[in-house]
Amino acid sequence: MASTPEDQPKKDPGQSSEENQDNPPAASSDKPPQPTKYPPAMGYPYLNIHGQPAYPPQPGYPPNANNAAYPYDLQPPPAECYRTSNSCTGFFRGCLAALFVFVFLSFLSNLVSWFLVHPEIPVFYVDKFSVSSFNVSDDVAHVTGIWEADITVQNPNHKLKIYSNRIDNYVFYEDEVLTSSSLGRRMFLDTKAQDSFHVTLSRNNTLDENMLPKSIENAIEQEYKDNGWVSFSFRMLAWTTLEYGSWWRSLKTMEVLCDNLKVGFVGATGNVKFLADQPRRCAVYV
Repeated sequence: MASTPEDQPKKDPGQSSEENQDNPPAASSDKPPQPTKYPPAMGYPYLNIHGQPAYPPQPGYPPNANNAAYPYDLQPPPAECYRTSNSCTGFFRGCLAALFVFVFLSFLSNLVSWFLVHPEIPVFYVDKFSVSSFNVSDDVAHVTGIWEADITVQNPNHKLKIYSNRIDNYVFYEDEVLTSSSLGRRMFLDTKAQDSFHVTLSRNNTLDENMLPKSIENAIEQEYKDNGWVSFSFRMLAWTTLEYGSWWRSLKTMEVLCDNLKVGFVGATGNVKFLADQPRRCAVYV
């Protein structure tokens, strides 16, 4: 019985015929399939040559060259930069360490020397202080006179020697310098020794620049009327050296203050005598 077309089984659309199944598939081409290019969607930036989105530059910043993505496309700096930076850092650390070692050794040396030598500053005394030919004029404050002082210096150190090449001397009334001079000899003090020297200072107002303020004359006269004496200050500036053997030496600038030296006038001669009954110890500042 012959079959009709309606009786044949229906094939699916994707099913090939037997003839197609028996034939081998066609050889494929060696070329890869070409990608399909689509236009970018609205609102998205085009990609640059590196595959990064190229956004427009922000206000105040220059645009990137070739629309390169910044900073992802930057190459790392060469190794020479790192070596130079490390060398500078190492040099700075070395200098800092050397400075720290120097300061520490200096401090340690001074500390050890202090305990071994135990330096003490010299002691100054005013044994005698006098004023002669003292005069204060009435019209202008022309103060004249001769000041003399006997000074004793003691070295309290058991191991240190003290010497000074220069000592400057000053006479003050309140905060005003009346006269000054320098010691004309070198002072040397051995251990536990003392030395004495005589100082003479004078003032003669022959020049206008030596005139003192009128208030100085008034203060001197008022002090004499109130107390019967006038107080002066004798001060010294000494450049001294403390030395222990040949390995330790210390330079000191000492300011010696012998203040409130009261002197009383003897009659109308203009001579003044020291009113202290014993030597006056001076204050020493280093």
